[in-house]
Amino acid sequence: MDVWRDKEGIVTCTAWSASIENALRDAKCVVVLCSEHALASHFVRDEAAIGRNANELVPVEIGEVEPPIGYRGIQTANLVGWTGDVEHPEHRKLAAPSSIGSAPAIPTAGRRCRRGRGGGAR
Repeated sequence: MDVWRDKEGIVTCTAWSASIENALRDAKCVVVLCSEHALASHFVRDEAAIGRNANELVPVEIGEVEPPIGYRGIQTANLVGWTGDVEHPEHRKLAAPSSIGSAPAIPTAGRRCRRGRGGGAR
């Protein structure tokens, strides 16, 4: 799986907004790690909206939060309290090839997918 993260993907002296938009446009899936901090960020909500509008959003709950309006009809994986066990049922669902693309939605423990300024992911 090719994972793009803003800390590595944005080249010095380039506009971060354009870099993020290009990465989201090219994404086969947009994984959003839902936490209180992430959902308070308008950057994360904007990035999630791009994924939702392209039918590529994969929301993953990592904190005890209610999905915002506009996202409640999308099945959300629950990794609250996940310790990195790759046999965890919710992780297994995410790691399996998805209908979104041929790549698994989430890599193994310890790596996050595309992480935006406030905690979004691809």
